[in-house]
Amino acid sequence: MAVRLVELRRVLKPSGSLYLHCDPTASHYLKLLLDSIFGHECYRNEIVWKCKAGRGETNNAAIRFGVSHDVLLFYARSRQTPFHRQYRPNNPAYIATKFVHVDKDGRRYRLDNLIAKRLKRFDLRSVSEPSAPCARSRLVPDRSVASCAESSAL
Repeated sequence: MAVRLVELRRVLKPSGSLYLHCDPTASHYLKLLLDSIFGHECYRNEIVWKCKAGRGETNNAAIRFGVSHDVLLFYARSRQTPFHRQYRPNNPAYIATKFVHVDKDGRRYRLDNLIAKRLKRFDLRSVSEPSAPCARSRLVPDRSVASCAESSAL
């Protein structure tokens, strides 16, 4: 494997990059190998690719946890290699149905609960009124909410 990786680096353009796909049992060994070939300063990222939930080892006789992800090691040929963001615009129908509120600048948004998974909907009253149904769903203590409400900070 080392000979192949050295050859890949040799033929790679100065602006090129390498994505090496491996499983989690080999990723740390391959990262050390790639660090020695490309240099640790050319390491860009470890991308975790979630596969199906626990392939193999999911029955009652399992001897370990199921393997649920693979790893992509991302290396650049040089420190000057540009990173091009991957972008795909959202479907307008999705935006219209999910982001139903519009601010004063015309930007769309939605209300959502970021911490309490069991609550179906985020209710702004649970932040602004001290009589929230669940203390865990509050981001700040009651006294902070009350002082912010008095100073019109909410």
